Amino acid sequence: MNKKRVTALAGSLSLVAVIGIGATLAYFTDQTDTQNVINMGHVDIDLVEHEITQDEDGNWVYDETKPVTSEGLIFTDVYPGETVAKDPTVTLAEGSGDAYIRVKMEIDISDSTLTPNDAAALKANIDKEIAKSGKWYEATDGYYYYNTALTEEDSSAVLFDKVTLPGAAWKNNTARQSFQVKLEAEAIQSKYFTPQTGDGMITGWIDETQAPITAEAYTE
Repeated sequence: MNKKRVTALAGSLSLVAVIGIGATLAYFTDQTDTQNVINMGHVDIDLVEHEITQDEDGNWVYDETKPVTSEGLIFTDVYPGETVAKDPTVTLAEGSGDAYIRVKMEIDISDSTLTPNDAAALKANIDKEIAKSGKWYEATDGYYYYNTALTEEDSSAVLFDKVTLPGAAWKNNTARQSFQVKLEAEAIQSKYFTPQTGDGMITGWIDETQAPITAEAYTE
């Protein structure tokens, strides 16, 4: 019998300056219990960040009591070398099954005079923050894979908690420009699914035919 993997997708939203977040879509599969009743299992995730303010010293800090899911935050008047507080967090929704997660990041400079080298310098800074936890792996398919499944007991994972804009690497062409960092999070059931691994890290989601798994939107 052909069985579909249960997956979920948190879609991306554009955010001026630092990060994009999005809403959640659910994906389902069938399960049959001993009474032959069909039960619909699902995985469900949220991609959130938190409201930020500036302290007395002008440093950006975030408020964990104020998550933002439907709209992104906009930073204005930031400067090369400045560090801003950002905490994109993937969270397992209430009632969801356990799930592996991955995140794809895109730095969009299409509406600016920033160059590909400028974008690469920013990505390098973000990658340094992502690497600090030792729990994320950037695979060749462009996804960052989290190395353990999210569960009811351990239900969230932070991709990074701050972003430092490049300093000397960014020149005057970046002044008065806007850019976007777009994130898209996906989840897949951890039960009855074994991800691809290498050197102790999850490196991909592959199905029984060795084809890469793509998350599909659920529609009623």
